[in-house]
Amino acid sequence: MVLGDPAVRAGVQSAIASAQVDALDLRLVDAPKAPPPKGPTGEIEAGLSAARAAYVDADSPRCLEALGDDGVLSSLLAEGRRETAARVLFWRVACRVVANEREDAASEARTMASLGLSVPADAEAASPEVEATIGRAQADAAKAAPVPLRITASARAEVSVDGRRMPCTTPCALEVRPGAHFVAVSGDGLVSSIRRVTAPAEGEVSFSVAKASPDLSARQWVFKYAGSAQIETDASVALLGRSVPARNLAVLFVDAGSPAGKMRGALAVGAARQRRGRRERAFSDVSGARVESVPLLRELLIREGASGAPALSKPVVLERCCRGGGARGRE
Repeated sequence: MVLGDPAVRAGVQSAIASAQVDALDLRLVDAPKAPPPKGPTGEIEAGLSAARAAYVDADSPRCLEALGDDGVLSSLLAEGRRETAARVLFWRVACRVVANEREDAASEARTMASLGLSVPADAEAASPEVEATIGRAQADAAKAAPVPLRITASARAEVSVDGRRMPCTTPCALEVRPGAHFVAVSGDGLVSSIRRVTAPAEGEVSFSVAKASPDLSARQWVFKYAGSAQIETDASVALLGRSVPARNLAVLFVDAGSPAGKMRGALAVGAARQRRGRRERAFSDVSGARVESVPLLRELLIREGASGAPALSKPVVLERCCRGGGARGRE
C-alpha cells in the first residue's frame, strides 16, 4: 500500500506493480476509503420534533413512541453524543409527566441524573413540573456516595462510560454514581460493544470482544488515522494491516517535500499485525521516487522479515582471509 502525495504515489505504484522481490507474491492494494460510520441523526431529530408535538397535544403514547427505546439511548452514548441523549431522556420525563405517570417519570429522571446529563436547552418548552422532577433526581444523585465498578474484557480495550472516554483500558476499576450506566469497550481492530448496567447491583461487567472484519477495520482507520498526524504510527500501520486480507502488509509513505522528498516504509506482520522496522530513502523528483521505491521495499522486506517468506532472512557476514598472512577482510 502506498500513501501520501498523489503525484508521487502514482509513479511508485507503477514501479512496484512490475517489481520482483525474491519469492514473494506482491500485490498492490488501495488505501481504505470507506466513510466513517454515522448514526441516524436525521431520524433522531425527527423523533424529538414529533415527541415535542405529541407532548403539546398531551398524547403520551405517541410522545414515547417517537423517542424510541433504550437502543436509541445506547447508540447515542456509544457515539459520545451526550447532549442528544440528554434531550431524549428529558422528553421521556416530559411524556411521563403529561400522562401523570409520576413514578415512571421519576425513574427516567434518575437515569438522566446517574448518567450525569444536563438539562437541555429546549427544556423551556416543557412544564415546570418536568424540570422539578429532574431537579429532584439530580440533587439526590449529587448527594449519593460513588460506588465501585470494574470492567473486564477478553481483549485489551478502551473504556467509555455514559458516552465519556475513561482514562483506562481493560481491566479497569472506576467509581460511578449509583444507578443506570452505559458501559462500552472499543479499540482498533475490535468490534465495539456497549451494555446497560445498574450500580451497585452490578459491580462488575465483562465483555467478550470480537475481532473486527477487514471492512470494519478499514472504516476505523479512515475515521481515526486517515489525514491525521498519527498516520505513520504503529497503531495506524497495525490497523491498516487488519484492513487487508493478506497476512503481511508493507506500507510506503511518500512526501514530495522541498528540495528533496522522502519515502518511508513499515511492515504489519503476521496475525497480530505487529509493526516492524522503519526504512527511509530520499528522492529528488517523481522519477527518483520510482527508482528508489523497489530497493526500499526490498530492503524493508529482507531486513525486517515478512512471515512465511523464505527469502526474508537476516543478512549473513562472511569473512575472507588471504593466504600468506594477508589482511583479513569482511564481505
